[in-house]
Amino acid sequence: MLKITTKILLSSLFFYIFDSFIKLSKNKDFIKNSIIIVKLDNVGDFIIFMDLAIKLRKKYEKYKIILYTTEICSELAINTNIFDEVITVLPQKMTHNLIYRFSILKNIYNRSALKIIQPVFSRVFLTGDSLVRASSAKEKYGFLGDYSRSIYFQKKISNLWYSNLIKTTNFEINEIVRQNKLGEIIGIETNKSTPYEMLPIVSDLKKFRISNYIVIFPGSSWAGRCWPINRFIELIKEILLISNVNIVLCGSILEVDICNIISQDINNERLKNLSGITTLSELVEIIRGANFVISNETSAIHISASVGVESICILGGGHFNRFVPYPENVNIKYKPIAVYKNSKCFNCNWSCTVNPSNSLTMPCILDISIDSVLYEVNKKLLND
Repeated sequence: MLKITTKILLSSLFFYIFDSFIKLSKNKDFIKNSIIIVKLDNVGDFIIFMDLAIKLRKKYEKYKIILYTTEICSELAINTNIFDEVITVLPQKMTHNLIYRFSILKNIYNRSALKIIQPVFSRVFLTGDSLVRASSAKEKYGFLGDYSRSIYFQKKISNLWYSNLIKTTNFEINEIVRQNKLGEIIGIETNKSTPYEMLPIVSDLKKFRISNYIVIFPGSSWAGRCWPINRFIELIKEILLISNVNIVLCGSILEVDICNIISQDINNERLKNLSGITTLSELVEIIRGANFVISNETSAIHISASVGVESICILGGGHFNRFVPYPENVNIKYKPIAVYKNSKCFNCNWSCTVNPSNSLTMPCILDISIDSVLYEVNKKLLND
């Protein structure tokens, strides 16, 4: 543990010194009426942020809004037409390629703006925080955040790079509430009567030729949050038996194997496997066209909410309330229906305090029965 901490400290010190050379050069221009946003976390986080981004666009319609985000989110961000410019950032490359790191930091330094905002609670010293440091913006906004992705030393240093750090009590506060708090600080009305902004249409669905369907997302970015494959198979078989709806399996390239196992086991012409072949924008529109969505706790749940589609979330307790369930006072058309089995160990930040079984899946996910999910599915089918 001491060796790891020492390595992190030395690495942080090296990059701190390296990044300082950016400031030695004169930045090219100061764009008074511009705002920079740095958003380098996961897709689900990005989708939640889009409500605030649309409100920001409306509030500052005469300003140039520049977004720095990940490769997967860049494609969607461009298609929304919310941002005037979208810069793709490769976070891993930033920490492994000094030439690339210098070029991306130089890029943001040369775009001196009125404000820079990093709406990320679990900040990362070597990427998002470093971009904020490099910026010459007059006002710098961020969250005080937690220590899940930075150590104490890094946070103490990087906190000094912000002019406005927003304190929220802990990670259990829902991210929508947290984003609204940031909105209030920068002058955007986000009270409970303010409608949740829907994502604009970002792609065309014609090539997929699908209708009267349910989207099922059986994967996740982490195996521990995945409901067992055999339960998804049983659930899908039951849905196909009791209804005439089609099933569309979705997921990233990382979920192709899971979806292939399911589609090969069921082998039904009403089951379509689109995993790994859609862009993020196409996924948004596939979900928009669905009767409803069934998913582990993934970005699909937040996309559903952002396009006004009902969803059923198979929810564990690691981040309970931080992302799902949605707060009651959020003015949104359809909040996700969370299916879970309550436990005293909830909010463990996925550091499981219960001895897990041989399965990779966390115990709180294994506790969720097929019947409990099917109960919510039947209610949706009856409404349709």
